Amino acid sequence: MAKWQRWMAAGLVAAVVVGAVGVTQANLGWRAWRYVDRQLELTERGKQEAFAVLWERGLAEYTEAVKESPVPFQRADYPSKAPLVKHKEQTLAAAKAELAGYGWVSHAYAIDLLMAVGGDGAWGVLKEGLGSGQYWSPPGIQEALHVLLSVDERKALAFSLPAPGDRTVFGTLPQDQLDVDLFEKWLLKRAGTGSLDLWALQDRQALWEAIWRVYPKLTRAEKTEVLSHAPNDAQHVPGGSLQAWLAREEDPAIRQRLMYRLQDYPALMASLERDGFFPEAPIHWPLEKELAERYPDSFFAKGIQAYEAVRGRSYFAIDRNGPDGGRWPWEYGNRWYDPDREIPGWLGYLETYRRHEGADDAAYRLGRCYEIKGEYDQALHWLLEATGLGDGEMAYHARGRMVWILDALLDGSTLRSLKVDPRLRPALDYSIAVRDLRAGRYGAAVGVLDRLLGQAGPTPLPNTWPTYAFDFWAGVQRQRDQAAKLQTLAQSAQPEDRYALAALIYHDELIFYNNLWANGRGSYLGFGGHVQQALEGDMEPAYERWMAESNNYAQAARLFQALSLSTTGKVAEKAAYSRAMALARVGDYAGAELLAQPAALTEETVRALQEFVARFPRADLTPEALLSLAFITGDRSYFDRILKEFPRSDAALTAKGPLESRGAKGFSSVPFRYLTLEEAPADVAQWARSLLGKPGSAEMSAGGDTYLFASRGEPGMTGVLRLSGTRTAGGITGTLEWVENPPGPGWILVRYKATSGPLYLR
Repeated sequence: MAKWQRWMAAGLVAAVVVGAVGVTQANLGWRAWRYVDRQLELTERGKQEAFAVLWERGLAEYTEAVKESPVPFQRADYPSKAPLVKHKEQTLAAAKAELAGYGWVSHAYAIDLLMAVGGDGAWGVLKEGLGSGQYWSPPGIQEALHVLLSVDERKALAFSLPAPGDRTVFGTLPQDQLDVDLFEKWLLKRAGTGSLDLWALQDRQALWEAIWRVYPKLTRAEKTEVLSHAPNDAQHVPGGSLQAWLAREEDPAIRQRLMYRLQDYPALMASLERDGFFPEAPIHWPLEKELAERYPDSFFAKGIQAYEAVRGRSYFAIDRNGPDGGRWPWEYGNRWYDPDREIPGWLGYLETYRRHEGADDAAYRLGRCYEIKGEYDQALHWLLEATGLGDGEMAYHARGRMVWILDALLDGSTLRSLKVDPRLRPALDYSIAVRDLRAGRYGAAVGVLDRLLGQAGPTPLPNTWPTYAFDFWAGVQRQRDQAAKLQTLAQSAQPEDRYALAALIYHDELIFYNNLWANGRGSYLGFGGHVQQALEGDMEPAYERWMAESNNYAQAARLFQALSLSTTGKVAEKAAYSRAMALARVGDYAGAELLAQPAALTEETVRALQEFVARFPRADLTPEALLSLAFITGDRSYFDRILKEFPRSDAALTAKGPLESRGAKGFSSVPFRYLTLEEAPADVAQWARSLLGKPGSAEMSAGGDTYLFASRGEPGMTGVLRLSGTRTAGGITGTLEWVENPPGPGWILVRYKATSGPLYLR
């Protein structure tokens, strides 16, 4: 029983709104446990809820078993297998859903159950997943294929499936069944698809002999993949040597890659001057330095010199190492650009060195300079150009920056006024539709999305967009369907429909997501410091607006609040409680640092729960609200109140157990902004001027904010401040360093939220 108490405690804090027919899943916990005790003798809805609890219980036990057995799918049994196998159809459906997600333990658990269930149903789930490309290689799937299929059946299956399912099945074949003819047949099926997916099979000599046969039929991307996996010992490459591969190769990008592998640097330099650079043929930076010194009159070396003349810094990122030792903030924060000087410089550079390796870096910086100047049409044009130039290293950053501008930086009216490159028009129109959706203009969003999806097929995006790893148009179609549901609900004045609208938004984290991020928004924000532009040095109201609009939990909380105040009865009760649950989830959303700090979100959640209890002291959900208050605040008096006022409630069972606090989650950064003396309030500016020329740092509080002034005592260096979300003795820690390039005034003035606590500089 104690185990279920712990499960309930964890569930309450992350309780989820279930739409118009129920408020939380967590408060069903004990009831569901009793359902299991009654052998599922309930309504169909009750059976589904009870099965979900049973599944979670089994997965938890299985996870514990993994600690004892490194190969969990070989375990003969565990406590929760029998009842799940008994409910065969539900088990098959749940296993299918589990395999479509992430997590190797849950994958192994699902496959173990499929093997236990057996039959056509289990095989159908595995085959469907392999055929759709959903199941890459979850633990246990190859063992399951061994059990379910013969070698000949696996061979036939491998040639009937698309990638990557065919490779998964191919990997189950024994060595004595893998010959050159078999690999050639498989490669010919794969050739032209863009990826051969060799990594799991690259140690098979027969594979390389087959590649030698089919090599002329491969695409550039496939040849690049082949060379990235080719044996290091050139003499063991089929065909005699890499030199033989070069002799029959006509593609300049692949020729350059082979020259690099063969260390034929004179030929490589001549090719670079004649053909330009290709992303498929990168050169490791130490060799780049060596080649630039060895061939100073080459196109390569001259392009480096011209780049450094505009940039004012080294061409090589390793020589521009940032003050924190690993990131390069001058690629991201506005303070590290000089638009008036750089714009003409980069335009001139790209006229001469558009085919150079550094062209993508130049185009990226040119786009950023135009962005800082507010010339967004030009900014988007050059960022798009950066995705297809040079060695391709800035393509990821340039794509992310374009979406950042379209999705976060610009307001709706500015978006509508843009005159973008025609290739970007679909991306712009889609971003406008997402803004309409966030603003509650659901009908307008549906109209634009319908036009983009089109009866004749979706409008094409630029060919540099990374939709290869993300089904963009499937996400758009799903968003369009959700917008249509919201539009129908929004046209109703019934409180129940207004609640259903807010609940639909609560349940769907992707409902306001701009799918141009291609499932990579969180990685872009965190990668290399992009989000630091918003959090550390260039924080703008636009970024806060973006997170308030795109965070579905924040939007749901506002809608629940409005509904709870405008209606009465059960709907008002559910809406008030659901608002608190939404607030508890706001911080789970990627980028929540841009909206509020964890302590502030926790305080707001606690206030919402307290307001609910005060307004609805005897409601059905009041014991659950008191439980949440206890867990969040760590105050056991809420347990005492439950036991006194609601002794027969499900919550009372939990209140008798131990209390484990579920406090605020920490974020990695605290937002702040650098200020000039002209931007600062008059009293702050006067205070800062009194400290000019005096080494050291000081703080001042004014208007609900805290200001930090730090000085070296003399000009010539730029201050770089890093704030961490880590609390120390009630405050936050920070690091201040000074860099020589670009030069600065030798002092900084920053503003950050007073609620973050005092700042301790290291």
